[in-house]
Amino acid sequence: LCHTRLQTLGPRGRHFETLSLRAADGAECEYVVLAAGAQSARSTALLELAGRDASLRWNAVSLGDRAQVSDAFVRVDHAGRGARTQQSFR
Repeated sequence: LCHTRLQTLGPRGRHFETLSLRAADGAECEYVVLAAGAQSARSTALLELAGRDASLRWNAVSLGDRAQVSDAFVRVDHAGRGARTQQSFR
C-alpha cells in the first residue's frame, strides 16, 4: 500500500485529518506527504502493524512560513512479531 498526499492550502486555510490503518501479515505500507501552506494544519495517524513482519515507511515534509503551524501526531503499535517502522519528518 502506498499513500501519497500533497496538501496545498492558502495562507488562511485550516486542515485537520485523521488516518487509521491496520496492517496484516507481510504488509508493506508507505506514506508520503508534502504539506505546504495553511494557517494551521493538524494530522493524526493511528497505525497498527498487527501482522507478522508488517512494515511501515513514513516520510513527511512540511513547508511553511513563520505565521503557519503544521503539526503531526503519529502513533504506531508494533503488535505483530517482526513489525518495523522507518520514519522521517522534516
